Amino acid sequence: MRTIKRLWLLQVLSLAGVAISLYIYVFSLSNNFFCPVGDCATVTSSPFSYIGSVPVSLFGFMYYMLLLFIFQILRWRSNPLLLKAVGAFCVIGLLYSIFLMFVQVVYIQAVCFWCVCSFIFITLINMIYGRGVFDFKRFTKSFN
Repeated sequence: MRTIKRLWLLQVLSLAGVAISLYIYVFSLSNNFFCPVGDCATVTSSPFSYIGSVPVSLFGFMYYMLLLFIFQILRWRSNPLLLKAVGAFCVIGLLYSIFLMFVQVVYIQAVCFWCVCSFIFITLINMIYGRGVFDFKRFTKSFN
């Protein structure tokens, strides 16, 4: 897959993450969800859905917005240090998402459909971005 197409796909996935995390945030305030499968209300009203007094979904929104911005920057600028930093940022998001999925299944004993969608998006982002970075020479040459 060409780098520009890969970055475009990463931006689309990030935008989908923005939409889902914003949806979770807005509707968790009212606890009025459309949840096709699972129990979103239980998950978003649990103590695990907050860090301090800030909803995790708001952090998710900021995370995906930052990814969207970073992937836009990568369309014009690239260097090895930036590529590694973005990769680390993606992996941190994936690890936290894995942790949240574990918490849903083990502690809350309920699963949120939208949270699973977000998990799938961050997993795909890591797979697509990682594929480009492992093909590093071609990835960086396409920016020159």
